[in-house]
Amino acid sequence: MEAVVQHAEVKAFHLFAYSRGVSYALGYAQQSIGAVRSIMVGDYPAEHRTMPEGWADDYIHNYLIPYDRSVNIRTAAVRGIQRESTQIPLDRPLELPILVARGLLEGSLISDTDLARYKQMSPSVIVKEYPRSGHALKGEDKARFFRDLIQFADEQDDL
Repeated sequence: MEAVVQHAEVKAFHLFAYSRGVSYALGYAQQSIGAVRSIMVGDYPAEHRTMPEGWADDYIHNYLIPYDRSVNIRTAAVRGIQRESTQIPLDRPLELPILVARGLLEGSLISDTDLARYKQMSPSVIVKEYPRSGHALKGEDKARFFRDLIQFADEQDDL
């Protein structure tokens, strides 16, 4: 992330991440004081998780291939994610506004305990919940989810 920010010469920005990307975004935000104006996280707890044995094969055969997503990420990269994953808590305090988006249906990856951890990280946490979504927030609640992201970023720009 740092290489992209430096190359683009971006001085300040809002950071959005979804699913596993949340752990990378939180790690970046915790190390990059000043550039990140706010962070928006989509349905993932404040941690970098160890991926369980068999996760890569399941992800490849039950998501990438059936949904024709192999063009987005190589299977070798998925296997590398599993091989190199380690459990890292990322709930250190952040002096940033945080939007936490979570689905309310089965499959959501943010529990009430995870929400409490986010609320301890920052005095400026806003939670948005999507009653027709599980982990996939870009389904039936897609339009509302995108409106909430834009509104949150716009509100931070007005501060």
